[in-house]
Amino acid sequence: MTEQDPDSIFDTGADPELDHQLLAISRWARLITVIGFSMGAFVVAVMLVNGAMILKTFESILPVKAEGTYGALIFVFFIFFFLTATVLYFLYKAASCLKAGVLQKNTTLLAEGFSNFHRFFIAMAILSGISLLANISTLFQ
Repeated sequence: MTEQDPDSIFDTGADPELDHQLLAISRWARLITVIGFSMGAFVVAVMLVNGAMILKTFESILPVKAEGTYGALIFVFFIFFFLTATVLYFLYKAASCLKAGVLQKNTTLLAEGFSNFHRFFIAMAILSGISLLANISTLFQ
């Protein structure tokens, strides 16, 4: 039995429909990331202009009146912002690798793109689970 080259799995022939579908996935993923990064930039711009007023309003709305909640709100905002940016980066990197892999006929880039999609979906599943638990906890209060 002869050993096959690992890249030979994908050398079954060019499929233009598959290439078209992968490019469509790449386009939609890039569109989603552009919208996400644009919304993130808008939120950061609004926070730079009116952030203190917005966070002070949130602080007054909170049911618990404690000293130092303003700093905690800033910390939570930055954690949320960087988590969202990281998830969007995984999606952008996946779209870029898929596009480059299809155009260059490079299976390594395709594999890296799908690996980044895997990271994106794992992060989204974790964030969705946390959101579900938070919603369930508020339901029983």
